[in-house]
Amino acid sequence: MTDAPSAAVEPVPQALDTHLPQLLAVAHAHPEDSIACVAREAQPLCDVVQSARDALRAAKERDSGAASLYEEVLAQTMHAKVLSFALQGSMQDFAARLDVAFALQRLGITDASLPAAALEEWMERSTIPVCTELFAYMQSRAEPLTEGMVANAGKGLVVLRLCNELLRRLSKSYSPHTVLAGRILTFLSTHFPINERSGVNLKGEFHVENETPIEAIDAPDAASDDVPHSAEIHAADPHFYTLFWSLQSFFSNPARLFDEGEHAAVPGAEAAVAMRLCEATDKPMRIFQAVADCILPVLQKYNRADPHPAKRARIDTDAANFFPKYLSGKAMLNYELSDAQFRRHILTQFLILFQFLLGCSHTSRERTASWINKLLIPPFTLTEADEKWTRRAWRHVQTQLRDTGSDGREYLSLLLPVLRRESTWIQWKAASAPTLEKAPSDRLNAQAAAEKEHAAFQARKAQYPYALGTPALDRLWEDGFQPTAPSEVQVHDEEGNVKTLTTDGLEDLEMPPVPPSLVSLSRSMHMEEQRAKQRRAAVGDDAQDETLMRIQNTQQSLVWRALRSIDASQLRLLACMEGIDDIPGLLKAIQAEKQGDAYEAPMLREADEEQDKTQRDAEAKEQERLEEEKRAQEEHEAKARAEKRAEEKRAEEKRAEEKRAEEKRAEEQANAERAEKEQQQAETEMQVDTAAEQPASQDEAPVEHAEPMHGEAVMDPAPSQTASPGINGEHETDDEAGYPSHMQVNVPDSSSVHTADEFDQRSAGATPDVDADATFMTAPRAGPSSGESSRESTPVPLRSDD
Repeated sequence: MTDAPSAAVEPVPQALDTHLPQLLAVAHAHPEDSIACVAREAQPLCDVVQSARDALRAAKERDSGAASLYEEVLAQTMHAKVLSFALQGSMQDFAARLDVAFALQRLGITDASLPAAALEEWMERSTIPVCTELFAYMQSRAEPLTEGMVANAGKGLVVLRLCNELLRRLSKSYSPHTVLAGRILTFLSTHFPINERSGVNLKGEFHVENETPIEAIDAPDAASDDVPHSAEIHAADPHFYTLFWSLQSFFSNPARLFDEGEHAAVPGAEAAVAMRLCEATDKPMRIFQAVADCILPVLQKYNRADPHPAKRARIDTDAANFFPKYLSGKAMLNYELSDAQFRRHILTQFLILFQFLLGCSHTSRERTASWINKLLIPPFTLTEADEKWTRRAWRHVQTQLRDTGSDGREYLSLLLPVLRRESTWIQWKAASAPTLEKAPSDRLNAQAAAEKEHAAFQARKAQYPYALGTPALDRLWEDGFQPTAPSEVQVHDEEGNVKTLTTDGLEDLEMPPVPPSLVSLSRSMHMEEQRAKQRRAAVGDDAQDETLMRIQNTQQSLVWRALRSIDASQLRLLACMEGIDDIPGLLKAIQAEKQGDAYEAPMLREADEEQDKTQRDAEAKEQERLEEEKRAQEEHEAKARAEKRAEEKRAEEKRAEEKRAEEKRAEEQANAERAEKEQQQAETEMQVDTAAEQPASQDEAPVEHAEPMHGEAVMDPAPSQTASPGINGEHETDDEAGYPSHMQVNVPDSSSVHTADEFDQRSAGATPDVDADATFMTAPRAGPSSGESSRESTPVPLRSDD
């Protein structure tokens, strides 16, 4: 039983080994249509395989188990043989070998996934340049490769897998790799349905694996002042580097803005606190806002400081196909910020993040209630204050994008539709990614739609409702002709005079009214001109008078009627008019032509451009001269005001100087008077002292007293019986009246008299031996004969403050 199936399978491997090299030669000989040529030449091999399958089908009726086993062995043998053949050889003939595989797959010798599996093997063991050639071949064979392909089964899974593996191997910053990645995505979007689950992020997950390395810095803490810093100060801060690149963590995972975890997990929090942008206890959203408010002015400063925006824009346009992942080294930050393309890249990331935040507002959350895909609904809500900040920052970023190079407005006009389209895709994913293909309408539905459209067209109003052309003709046709009632009408004769006629309603048909002639219209124009002059004289030229405006409108109407009344043969005489309202000039030309006289035919006056330009230049020069005179007058007035203020200042200084001189003279005079007074007092005291030193009587011998030292107290040698305390605390004798009978005062002699200033200077260094509260002392003066206690007291002032 088992010998028949085995005998049926044995010829197939031998036939494959024999025919495959021949088919390869055919593929090399016909590269343009190799698959069809190989399919024709593979007919003998197809007959061998078909005979084996028929034999196994016949054996299956007798022994189904063994026949099924051999059918599987046959399928695996053919698959292994063809796959091994397709993977052999070099890169020069891989296209021919794969064409042989495509032809055998089309003939049914191998399964449908074999060419895709062979391509996958080739790409796994090849370099990226070779894979580029393989993918070009894959694009050229897209029709047989995707024929009958199902996205989630069979060769569809193989094609999807090989494309995704190739995408993972490509660099996102190398331009040729980026181009190849675009070709791969275009191929997938063309041959796979757009709602394929493998290409739709239904959960709205973020690319958290995209991490940006940040170098560690040794920066001192920020100053403790609370003065708000400018963009220049922020850009020069050592912590700005960490602050700037920490934004990438928010851009790659916006959910961190709503994280209520530990503060240490917030990127850039330490740098923001060190720069005194926020507090250590602030939430992540507040920290991000502080970081953005610090970085956006710095980017704006670089935009305004760009010395050659047009040149940089040209460079950016030339490098438009370059999509780098920028280096995050500390030494590179200043150079990157100077690049307009880099600033545009960061600002675009801001807009993408702001669009996500606005999708979490209260209004947006209310619209998510009808979403089918609940996994896409964000689990957090933006507060009203954060929403206002986001919208304000959105407008600020758009303004900066307009300033990034000469093509900033064009770039923004391309970016905003992309963001709006992204919101539309979000709505599509929220509806669980329904298919975008619509089934064709069946015959009954198409007929019903056509009948509905035809009925709507029939019910549509006619484009022109008047059948006879005008409303009056329509009414005349419907109501019939009704002659007018007898009445009186006013008509103009050929001379322009107004006449009143009585009509019976049929005169208009029998004798149609004669239109006024050009002469009568000219006369009417002249009369209206006279009326206008009289009215202007009454109300003034600049007055806005209703009657004058009505007269002017009548004049314009008469001019128009006069031009319409000209005969067709007289149209050439319009050139004789010097203006559009020169009807008298036209009449003169008509009369001259009738009389056969020569007449001048100047063209209508047109604005002479050169004359207008000369006039405008003269007016401009006159305006400039007037402005120059005005500026000169203002400068003269300003100079006069400045001179007046200077003169007033000099007069004020002079008065102050005179006042100071007067005060100085008064002070000198007061000092002189004080010195003279002190000198007189000194002389008086000296006389008193001289009189006190004389003996009281002739019998008494003169007593020599030693001159006391300055400040030394002198005791009376003959005290009286009544003692009273002296100035220095000593007791002296009083006479009968209670006054001191004898007291010496330290008065300098005439040789030691000093002025008041010298006295003050001497007194400043020594303290007088008197009571501080005493204001004056009495000096004894000798009587006429006996020298008793009947003496007069002369007050001697003392400077207690000295």
